[in-house]
Amino acid sequence: MHSSNYIEAMAAFSKRPSDLLQSSGTTIIPVDSRRGRGLVSQYLIGHHCLLFIDPNLTPQTKALESNTKTLSTAQFRHWATQYNAKHHGSGKEFMLGNPPAPATEPRLVPLDGTAQTTKDLVTTLHEACQPDDVDAAEFDVDDLDPTLVGWVADGALIALAGGRPWDARPGLQDIGVLVHPEHRGKRAGTKVVGRVIEELMAKGEIPLYRCDDDNLGSAAIARNAGFQQAGSVQAVTLPNSGADEL
Repeated sequence: MHSSNYIEAMAAFSKRPSDLLQSSGTTIIPVDSRRGRGLVSQYLIGHHCLLFIDPNLTPQTKALESNTKTLSTAQFRHWATQYNAKHHGSGKEFMLGNPPAPATEPRLVPLDGTAQTTKDLVTTLHEACQPDDVDAAEFDVDDLDPTLVGWVADGALIALAGGRPWDARPGLQDIGVLVHPEHRGKRAGTKVVGRVIEELMAKGEIPLYRCDDDNLGSAAIARNAGFQQAGSVQAVTLPNSGADEL
């Protein structure tokens, strides 16, 4: 089930038929909003590769397209190296396989992201965490997720997880999670994500979990919460394009 949901979402995202994404091959998709930015993103979905590119890079990428051969991660990086491209990072994308057992921890509670008390709790949690962890979790205090669950103990957040609609993939709810440094390695992240999954599924929503390749702790939370890897993504910028970030 997790693979079919992901393929359908990526088919809608890429405006390509889902049958194409279930076959071997490499498809190049020029994206007009990337024009002049030099940005190329690779998505590996099962046996298929999608390359979203700056249209100005059509000549450089044309040889990568194939109806039968799927461009691997290593091959993409080799191609990028030939152009002295800047690598922006890589990540994993997970879809739910087997839902976790219902959460039984009584301190896991739904939170109202519009309430000042919730914002204060999240602000305090942010202050306890490293900036990189806060950025990865993507919890904006002024625009908190509509589905939000916290593990609250002694008036403070041990862990926070949320889900919000992702404009890039219609129909999917992107999950974020942030755990207080003193409570990591104790499955707090897994439990709070599990409760968010329950909340989302009760609304008929489809959860998606993303993390950077080097964030091993986040990947462990995903797998422990019942997610299975459905795809991978990496992005590069070719030089002299005036682009410094994704």
